[in-house]
Amino acid sequence: MAQELFTNLASSTLAASLAVGATTTTVATGDGEALFPAIAGGSGDYFRCLLFNKTTGETEFVTVTARSGDILTVTRATESVGNAAATEYAFNAGDLIELRPTKGFYDSLASVTTTQIQSNDYNYAPDENASANDYAVILDPVPASYAAPMVIYCLAGATNTGASVFEVQDSGSTPITGSPKNITRLDGSTLRAGDIVTGKVMMLVFDGADFVLMNPRNIGDFDSGTVMVFYQANGPTGWTTKTDGDISGILGCTVRFRSGDGVAGGPVAGTHNINSPPTADHTHDVIGTSGNHALTLAQAPSHKHELPMGYNSGTIYFKSTAPFGTGGNISFDLARGLFSTPGTIAALLSETPSNGSNGAVHTHPAGTYSADTDGPTAFAPKYLDCILCEKD
Repeated sequence: MAQELFTNLASSTLAASLAVGATTTTVATGDGEALFPAIAGGSGDYFRCLLFNKTTGETEFVTVTARSGDILTVTRATESVGNAAATEYAFNAGDLIELRPTKGFYDSLASVTTTQIQSNDYNYAPDENASANDYAVILDPVPASYAAPMVIYCLAGATNTGASVFEVQDSGSTPITGSPKNITRLDGSTLRAGDIVTGKVMMLVFDGADFVLMNPRNIGDFDSGTVMVFYQANGPTGWTTKTDGDISGILGCTVRFRSGDGVAGGPVAGTHNINSPPTADHTHDVIGTSGNHALTLAQAPSHKHELPMGYNSGTIYFKSTAPFGTGGNISFDLARGLFSTPGTIAALLSETPSNGSNGAVHTHPAGTYSADTDGPTAFAPKYLDCILCEKD
């Protein structure tokens, strides 16, 4: 941006006449270098002067856009004098020329206050290099040097991949200092990849040694490939949201937290996910077997053993039943004191009956459970919808 230039008490006389329409004039020998501002070529800088005709009293304001020694290049009749329209006049050698602040200058101050300062015209510019890790701006006017706490806004032309530098250049792309300054984070550390993003404005503050990036874009110190859960619709900058194809096996799953045993990301267990609870009536059958167990005497329930018998005409009759055979009755003659079938009665007295399975494996039916007539209660816990993202 062009800058209006000033020096104090810059006043001289014309070394030659100045005709109407002429655009160059010469001041008294040596006064150009001694009194009037130097204007860098191509800068657009300027200063304003008053010409005064000593003979006629006519006055004209001109804008000086270049100076070479004592020769001034001027734009004629740039402002009105009082309420009269701006007009070109002829001037003679020896007429007065003075550098003056004018109404145009004071009007420009209001413009700076209301627009240029608010829009940061003096300390904002797009990146000139458009190269990762190397950033530069051209400010207008160009600062003479860096001074804390200088604030500069730069529209980044590339995303950084690590440590980066920044510099201010003049209109000829020449740095205002010998070498670029490092860009650091707020804690003084080196930039991380992605702290500066293409097309985003970075705010830099010079701290006397480096430029501090006040708005780094990298949100955390995570290694590339780190996967995290985010409670938001889209992944943050520097993270890639995993899509259905990446996580099809775990969509709709709940999360189980472990106690730091180093096991994570294992197989999915269970048969139902949050999005598909059971809805139809169904039953749960419980069937099992017990192990071998022989009852002890203390565990045996109270019971009795019956021996069918009868008496007739001096003889007692015993009914022969399994497991002792079914060959007929056994009798005992009271008068003679004899059994009718001694072998069979011996078996009766010596054999120990079996209790059947004697504790072999057997089953205990547990029955079945069926949902009531209102149908089962759907498995529908409350949950948060989240996304999985991987650090770039």
